[in-house]
Amino acid sequence: MKILVIGSGGREHALAWKMSKSQTVSKIYCAPGNAGTAQIAQNVEIQAENIPALLEFALKEKIDLTVVGPEGPLAKGIVDEFQKQGQKIFGPTKAAAMIESSKIYAKELMKKTGVPTAGYRIISNIDEAIEFAQNHEKTVVKADGLAAGKGVFVCSTKQEMLAAANMFLQEKIFGETSGKIIIEEFLEGEEASVLAFCDGDTAKLMVPSQDHKRAFDGDNGPNTGGMGAYAPTPIVPEKMQKEIEREIFLPVLLELKKRQTPFTGVLYAGLMISKGKPFVLEFNARFGDPETQAILPLLETDLVKIMLSCTNKTLAGQKIEWNKKTAACVVIASGGYPQNFEKGKTISGLNEAGKIDGAIVFHAGTKKENGKIVSNGGRVLGVTAIAGTVFESVQKAYNAVEKISFENMQYRKDIGWRAISKTTIEKEKIRTLINHRRNRLSPHEIREKSKAIREKLFELPEFKNAKNIFCYISFSSEVRTIEFIEKCAKLKKKVLVPVVDKNSNEITPAEYPGFDRLKKGAYGIMEPAVAKEFPKEKIDLVIVPGIAFDENCNRIGFGKGYFDKFLAKLEPATPTIALAFDLQIVARIPASEHDIKMKKIITEKMEIESK
Repeated sequence: MKILVIGSGGREHALAWKMSKSQTVSKIYCAPGNAGTAQIAQNVEIQAENIPALLEFALKEKIDLTVVGPEGPLAKGIVDEFQKQGQKIFGPTKAAAMIESSKIYAKELMKKTGVPTAGYRIISNIDEAIEFAQNHEKTVVKADGLAAGKGVFVCSTKQEMLAAANMFLQEKIFGETSGKIIIEEFLEGEEASVLAFCDGDTAKLMVPSQDHKRAFDGDNGPNTGGMGAYAPTPIVPEKMQKEIEREIFLPVLLELKKRQTPFTGVLYAGLMISKGKPFVLEFNARFGDPETQAILPLLETDLVKIMLSCTNKTLAGQKIEWNKKTAACVVIASGGYPQNFEKGKTISGLNEAGKIDGAIVFHAGTKKENGKIVSNGGRVLGVTAIAGTVFESVQKAYNAVEKISFENMQYRKDIGWRAISKTTIEKEKIRTLINHRRNRLSPHEIREKSKAIREKLFELPEFKNAKNIFCYISFSSEVRTIEFIEKCAKLKKKVLVPVVDKNSNEITPAEYPGFDRLKKGAYGIMEPAVAKEFPKEKIDLVIVPGIAFDENCNRIGFGKGYFDKFLAKLEPATPTIALAFDLQIVARIPASEHDIKMKKIITEKMEIESK
């Protein structure tokens, strides 16, 4: 088969990469493509929205299947034009694609079908916006038409809402796209993306993913096309996926079919998971970018066969299988993106990044110039890695990112932070496995395992960088604790332990200058027999038992409540290392709930093989 992929981004590179693995494919063309697609396909100098030229090329080259990546050509009716000429093409018609090209149309469709979504009002002038603002504080303002993922403003105040409305309606920042706007009620929760293959009647969901829209760490800065993604996301469990299929995708497909505009292709539901229920924020009529770069590496079924089953209306009988691992994609962008940025920056390290086991470098805004690959857009690369857990895949992706370099490159450092913070420590699992391990390991084995964990601890960058360490754990024995403190002293690190004021129940750190005995309490809390007041220096690192945290990084009941009070005194970004020695796990997690919100997540899980 001869395939034509339309588009030039990371999504299109991922599509071409996946389809190149199909035994049915003999040749792939990309129009216009990028420096990455040129390595696995033949680029064609035709822009994605030049529909007449694309159709002429498809007819001339006898293309067997055309796959449309971006929304622009779909909104302009490329599928309709190709179908008129008998060309097989994967994607929705212009009428069906209105589910993305018009936010107003999508909202009215959701209302008609009972799909859960935020309350909203259609606004056509600034006076209506002012009226709406009287009764609403936190809102979301959206352009009606296509805006490359940047036509959404989350507003915390009435003033912000009116400013956004003014930009759309008065300043026309997106032209006629913003002739009308939607103002929605703000939904609290966590966002997720669920994409589905569709043939007009049937929807088969892909693994759920989570995108990162804001430009900077901590979900700060302006909205972008997407700065990274991972899949699958634990925020959408299997039971919820069935609910999403039943209550969102199928009612929409049925209604579109009733309107004589059946939807074929990929339907993308941008969701807000609020209080355990999915609400639709928006629909897209194509593969997401960068979600595609995280989803497709997990697909084990031939993508071309799935697409043909959609165009042939036989999706119901098509089996689709997914890898059980996790994939994460980190987007590298040009400095200044999504505002003003420069192009033409020489990129180095691509080969080295691609050599990391499980890593794939997808090109977006790149081109080859004078034998070198240079930046040619806002989002330049998407570095994807596959591993067993979210944390491991994210770490692999960042390891690959660090091999790449070009002038003023930027990327977020916290991709996957939500999943990492929720799945690092699982209270009941830890307790069960601790008991299991204690029954299996001899005292000698425990000593050896504990020693190995301590050696791993010494290699962690947070430990190496720390000068004042607050240690809230006894290392399973007095002797091993003393060994740890003595080793820290040799490394010129000051170790502090908790001293409890029996009158106020306040906990303060104190130094061991030399002591005779450790008094152990619940979960290994240490109190010194002799301690002097700790100099008021900054604490660089906190070490606590892994059992101290649940799956949401919230403190579990230990330490008689002293631990919470102590954490409240720390600077928000103070890293905490949680050790569960009997489990042979080292997990780095944030020191406080505020730190979670700041997204300064530093989590690691290291398993030492047991006998």
